[in-house]
Amino acid sequence: MPDVQHSASIEVTSSAEAVAAVLVAHIGAQARSAEVFEAPIPDDPTDDGSLVVTLTPTGPSSSTVEITASSALRLPYFHGIVAMMVSSHYERTTAWVCGVIEHELGDGPRVDRPKPSTLLPPVPFTSEQAVLLATAGFALAVATFGQSIIGQFAKSVSTSYSLSDHGISNVLSVLRIGALVALFATTLADRFGRRKVTLWSLYGLAAANLASALAPDPTSFTVLQTIARGFSTAVLIVAAVAALEGAPERARGYATSMLALAGGAGFAVTVITFSFLGRVGWGWRAMFVLSAVSGLFVSRIASHLKESH
Repeated sequence: MPDVQHSASIEVTSSAEAVAAVLVAHIGAQARSAEVFEAPIPDDPTDDGSLVVTLTPTGPSSSTVEITASSALRLPYFHGIVAMMVSSHYERTTAWVCGVIEHELGDGPRVDRPKPSTLLPPVPFTSEQAVLLATAGFALAVATFGQSIIGQFAKSVSTSYSLSDHGISNVLSVLRIGALVALFATTLADRFGRRKVTLWSLYGLAAANLASALAPDPTSFTVLQTIARGFSTAVLIVAAVAALEGAPERARGYATSMLALAGGAGFAVTVITFSFLGRVGWGWRAMFVLSAVSGLFVSRIASHLKESH
């Protein structure tokens, strides 16, 4: 059962044989049978997409033509968004095939082949490559969400611990030290694998943020958030490298853009929740607990995150 599909149909005042000749000559289709033809999808972002044209004679010189573009693409994360973009490309492709048939049979104007979408990769992704990119992107979203809480809720944290503006500024400055921890992440990733380091870091981020929600004083809070910053930065670096290593060589720029968007989605969640919890005294603690809950997703991330090579 295809996960991404778009169909279109037209009625033509020509025999099925005449339509078949157009499909072979102008679409590059090959016959599966006398009524069914298959062709590659132009600029298909997947490696398993197929364009199937079914001819049904309705009279001596009339036929119904049904064109279906489909793919078995299925992603564990962001599937709805990606499927919508791929489906849009398939819609334009089926419309093009309809236009070519009508034009060649003398029933319509000339139509140009649809241009590649800038929202889709320039070369096809295999199913494994697409799943890796989507999973790494989700890991980045989780890490960005966990990392960005302190920035949005700094004033609430300052109020809870009775810190001055200078005091909270010192806390935020110390957190930057956590980024140095990530320097060891690449070394560990080369030794133990990017998959393991990414998963360890996600668990570490969840644990550090849960402890931060319960921190009784600013000193312990600062230490815990410094550790959390190290884990989150490690995810951002290592998961991104894994996804880029697994992406097609000519699509690594595209993969980088998609990872950036995924990370931005994690930050957007923090901004949106801040509008609800930003004025509540315990809101920042609830946010850190929510980040800790993301640790429940790690086992599912693990099932889709394959080791890069």
